[in-house]
Amino acid sequence: MKVGFKTLTIVELPLAQVQLDVDAKNGLVEQQLSANAYSGNAREKATLDARGNTAFIRFDVNAQGIEVAPILKDKKLDKNLHLSGAIKVVAQGQASGTTKNQIMESLLADVNFSGAKMQLAPINIEQQFCKFIALVNRTEAPEQTWNTYTELRDVAGKIHMEKRVVTIENVTAGVEKLSLGTKGFIDLGKGGYDFMFPLKLVRDANDTPSSITTSAKGCTVTSNYWAERSMTLLRCKGAYAQINPAQDCRPDKELLVELTKDYAEFKIKEKHGAKLEAKKEELMKKLDDKLGGEGKAEKAKDLLKNLLKKKDDK
Repeated sequence: MKVGFKTLTIVELPLAQVQLDVDAKNGLVEQQLSANAYSGNAREKATLDARGNTAFIRFDVNAQGIEVAPILKDKKLDKNLHLSGAIKVVAQGQASGTTKNQIMESLLADVNFSGAKMQLAPINIEQQFCKFIALVNRTEAPEQTWNTYTELRDVAGKIHMEKRVVTIENVTAGVEKLSLGTKGFIDLGKGGYDFMFPLKLVRDANDTPSSITTSAKGCTVTSNYWAERSMTLLRCKGAYAQINPAQDCRPDKELLVELTKDYAEFKIKEKHGAKLEAKKEELMKKLDDKLGGEGKAEKAKDLLKNLLKKKDDK
């Protein structure tokens, strides 16, 4: 059976120019659907096996040029979160049950998506990175006018859904000279979400060994510690239905303490490392002389380490 619809709404999402092809036989239903959606197009293949006591559903979706902003608007998630740009989506999934709740509880799905350019508001991730660096360095953040949004490029990600929990397994994007990652989850059952945002500052030909900028209009860091190092600086946590990056996103306190400590140790080694290493070599040489020859101190250290390990094992 082939059916055409000028417009059709599925799960509160409007489709246009819908072409539906259904083949049903002895409780096995095979369906193919193509439609225009949100300035793009989507194709779906699904199989419904109702030959047993429980229906089993399997589906594949391939969509291109899908605009994100109107989807958020239709789902009423655009009050505090603004995400725009077109994406490509490839999804596979399965579910089983006899009621809508059973099907949602059993739903397993994997989604891969990508987009060349997107915009996220109202948060500027580069600004947050610069504020964090200033906080760790105990200096004033640079006084400048920042955009109230983040331009994302080369966006790609993978999402897994199971038991009403959407797990963000890996999302990557470029933000000026920052490489952004995202990991976290959305708990549809409990209504909460928790995202972590690892960031890495990437060098380019315009940087010097002692000076790295986040962008032409961004901030400058003067320590190699911040270059090419992946750091989870930002955490967004709150209610899924009221996602609000301006309020939900803050530097993670535990990670801030850990990173501040690590940075302080780096600065000490950077300033006094050569002296400490020379002092260590001097002490080892003296210990060698007392123990009767070169390398005796290192052997004594290894012997002591092995004895302590055997004691711990016992």
